[in-house]
Amino acid sequence: MVTQELLTYIKTQQANHVSVEEIKRSLLEKKWPLQDIDLAISTTSQPQATRNDSDTPSSDKPGFFNKRIGRKRWAFTSIILNVLTPSLFKPEFGQLPMWIKIALIVLTVISYCFWFIHGIWRLNDIGRPKWYVLFIFIPIINIFIGLDLFFTKGKIHSLLTEKNVLGLPRCPSCGRNFSNNKTVCPYCKVALEH
Repeated sequence: MVTQELLTYIKTQQANHVSVEEIKRSLLEKKWPLQDIDLAISTTSQPQATRNDSDTPSSDKPGFFNKRIGRKRWAFTSIILNVLTPSLFKPEFGQLPMWIKIALIVLTVISYCFWFIHGIWRLNDIGRPKWYVLFIFIPIINIFIGLDLFFTKGKIHSLLTEKNVLGLPRCPSCGRNFSNNKTVCPYCKVALEH
């Protein structure tokens, strides 16, 4: 079992620039199980490697527009936003009082902003450029873009199905390993989609 003592020891050794092999050797001499050592080393070293890597693509860097969203969550939010977005093209719209028209227009703009942002997050997940989200506003083409966003498996799916040496899946946000029965990453508290 990976304990806080083990993690602290490994972090201290890594801060002192001790090689992974030397850390493993010293822990094995102290009778730590190899599986616990490998798991602890992977959880302490992977996030630092991704944070310090200057060659990471923009979708892997932190930031509001660099987040990712899985296809199930994207489909669910798209359906909800489509249902909640009022249609401004109905004949009854012209007969409504002015304050209701303004309220509906504001609600529509807010809804489209959420839709736009979720589209960017989904494009980040499947590795497409962010500007592809503009195709959502073009009739007929938006159907094909929507189908692409839904049916293409993204990075979140591949990270969740990717197993490490111990057979544990990795968190798509921080890259750490977690047990199969988790719904939230115990390290970065990101909701996990299975």
